[in-house]
Amino acid sequence: MFQRLAEYIRTFRERGEKSFEAGLRTADADGCPQLAESTASSRALGTKPIFPLFMRYAAISLVGVIAQIAMVVSEGIVVGNGIGSVGLACMSVVMTFEIVNMALGSSLGQGVSAVCGNLLGAGDEAGARRAFGQGFWFTFLLACAVSAIFFINTPAIVPLIGATPEIEADCIAAVRIFMVGYPFCITGQMICQMLRQDERPGFASAIQTLGSVVAATWLVVSVFVLKLGVAGAAAYYAISTALWFLGILGFVLPRRDGTRSVFSVRLSDIRVSPRLVYEVCRYGCPVFLVQISSAIYVAVMNHTLGATGDTENVASFAIINSYFMYTLNIVCMALAYALQPIAAYNEGAGNDRRLADLLVVAAGVEIVCVGIISCVTNAFAPQMCLLFTGGDAELAASSAGHVKIVLMFCAFGFLGQIMSAYFESIGGTKRAVMFGVLRYAVFAVPAILVISACGGIENVWWALPAADLATFALSAVMAGAERRRLLACAASGVRRASSFRLVL
Repeated sequence: MFQRLAEYIRTFRERGEKSFEAGLRTADADGCPQLAESTASSRALGTKPIFPLFMRYAAISLVGVIAQIAMVVSEGIVVGNGIGSVGLACMSVVMTFEIVNMALGSSLGQGVSAVCGNLLGAGDEAGARRAFGQGFWFTFLLACAVSAIFFINTPAIVPLIGATPEIEADCIAAVRIFMVGYPFCITGQMICQMLRQDERPGFASAIQTLGSVVAATWLVVSVFVLKLGVAGAAAYYAISTALWFLGILGFVLPRRDGTRSVFSVRLSDIRVSPRLVYEVCRYGCPVFLVQISSAIYVAVMNHTLGATGDTENVASFAIINSYFMYTLNIVCMALAYALQPIAAYNEGAGNDRRLADLLVVAAGVEIVCVGIISCVTNAFAPQMCLLFTGGDAELAASSAGHVKIVLMFCAFGFLGQIMSAYFESIGGTKRAVMFGVLRYAVFAVPAILVISACGGIENVWWALPAADLATFALSAVMAGAERRRLLACAASGVRRASSFRLVL
């Protein structure tokens, strides 16, 4: 499910980046047919009042992910009602591997497409082809190695990330089923990113839609008809993105106009250049670190809750993290990526006052929107939890109590994600990474360890509210400092050099 979220958001983000690039040049070097529309949008990015401009971009982004929210909720209902608490607990363990899958796929996709795009933009088509070919083999072979390591060591890994004795056997089977598709899942994400780089976003979207439809159909049939239980749900996670590997056909088959892609894969490309590996990892590192911090949090939380052997607690966390927190995360990411094209354009244009206003508007809208959704969720938490527990009133009641704790201050904690998006947009990669890992890796994980040691495992639910307050405090201080800096630059009347750099 997380991969599909990343793809929905990435599509919106790419639209914003095209608008940004169009505003910086008078001719479209990539041959984009939407130049006039992009140029008009760029003027709006630098002239329209910030609040309505941001709300317009946010609305477009949110509309695009409403269907995704509905699909994820449906997944939870199928697993909860078709398999029960054991299934939910197993999926919470499998989710750690799902996030690692997303972290590798999205970061390698970002890295390979950035390298190929830079070479193609510089006019080196042969170099771009070699970079894609070597990037494909590097991604696939790395994914195979990771898959093999996880497959072999599954019995040792799953108890460490929350598998209680009751579900350990099911978790081992589920993870190993997932690992069979792992190389195709990770490489498929990279391929779909490259299809966009090759100006074939429609083909990428068609492949992703096919994967979602086939996976959703399989989930319902495997759980309710074939009665495969956890094994069927595990195969669902594999199918949903493994089918994206079919995107490789876009680089093999001719286009509708009879032309072929610049990019192709050859067996000789299997000799991967160390320089390419370095460049791919350099471009993809921020994305990987941000995603992997979430995996660390999920693994530590699962391990702590599973240490007592209580499967119900792990199942409760699965409901909260995979469905409630996931929905709020979608909303926040939509707002964060609505911010990015506006921030990127105004950074390039040196519009410091507009950047200062954007920080305030984006932060305020995030806190209000996520705050309202959190309050409504807390008010109806018992009824909502019943949807995912298959009528298990006891599990629903305990989950509802935990939901109210975990979501207590999340509207403030998500501000770190807004700050990460802002700094990424203006070229502040280090600060973007810092705010990206702040909430989970820096604050939540240590809080879990301290609370479980001092206050007991039953109180670890308070770790995220504590992390949210700490993240908000640091984010608010940094936002205030950045706003004062921007206003001072604007008042001086001297245009500062943009921190954004395009590396070819």
